[in-house]
Amino acid sequence: MKTKDFDKKFEEGQEDMVDDLDLSSARRVNQEQKLIVERMKILEGIAKGEQAIREGRTMDMSQAKEKMSKWLK
Repeated sequence: MKTKDFDKKFEEGQEDMVDDLDLSSARRVNQEQKLIVERMKILEGIAKGEQAIREGRTMDMSQAKEKMSKWLK
């Protein structure tokens, strides 16, 4: 469909124009950047956990349960 035909159809207010669009290469705006940010947050969390292990700032399951007992009731 030519652009002018599409524009005319749009201006006439025809409701269902989705069938006239080629959505095969459509993508969400900023989706790639959002995925990169989420991956960076995950990697940062892993790095912090590894640092805590190296510094001995960890506890075993029984210590964690004892510390969190007031919330686990």
